[in-house]
Amino acid sequence: MSTYAFVDGSSLLSLVESARSYFQIGDDAVFDFGSFFAREADLLARTFFYDAFPDRKPGMDEASYRAQLDKSEALFDRINSYSGVHVKNGVARFRPKRGQEQKGVDILLAIDVYRQAVNGLQRAFLFANDGDFYPVLEALQGTQTRTILKCIRGKTPKYLYELADEVSYINELNVVVHFDTVRDSKRFRVNDKRHLALSGITAQGYGYLQTVVFEGGEKYEIYANASSGDFYAAKGDEVFHLLRDIGAFLKYMEREFALFPMKEADI
Repeated sequence: MSTYAFVDGSSLLSLVESARSYFQIGDDAVFDFGSFFAREADLLARTFFYDAFPDRKPGMDEASYRAQLDKSEALFDRINSYSGVHVKNGVARFRPKRGQEQKGVDILLAIDVYRQAVNGLQRAFLFANDGDFYPVLEALQGTQTRTILKCIRGKTPKYLYELADEVSYINELNVVVHFDTVRDSKRFRVNDKRHLALSGITAQGYGYLQTVVFEGGEKYEIYANASSGDFYAAKGDEVFHLLRDIGAFLKYMEREFALFPMKEADI
């Protein structure tokens, strides 16, 4: 089965940096793009990563701009070094009010995925959130290619994911485990514990820690046990989840159920 992945690079890089900040991953940590694509797309998929070198800002001196270009080139070279991954570059333009804006990158991705589709591509993973990809997803419905959209809840227009054959939501949780400094991936897991009575965990020494309130009024109480380092998330008299990181729990609820923490929530 022929499978290709097409990646909006700026969107993915933004997510990588968001995960780095959210989970306080050090600046020296290296993100493994190869393992990420193997897990989130297909181990054998050929992957195309679309991005652009930055444009020179007004007033930026030559040395500073050269350093910026060198940094981007080093990143693209590293991404390109992973097996089956290919970087494709468009152009960028700097706008004083908007910053760096890519030009032609979305069109390049769209042309490539459609060209592969009419040549018999069976599955296309599309890593994107931008509504500008609406025309190509609509066009792909007229081909035999099955589209799997990998996108972020709350940042992807409804009309975009409605056109895909499958939708798989990703966020910082999908990214953080691919940093080379993360030795304990279990920290970022949230395990289902439905039908476990609250009295069962309090009898084990778990005590109330805090309440997390999500948009819409959904509310969970967090219970902790200092000796175990684990947490439970409960609603009413029923325990729903076992976790080791409250931040991971919030991202899990966001990704799986579109529940976003309220700003005033105690987190």
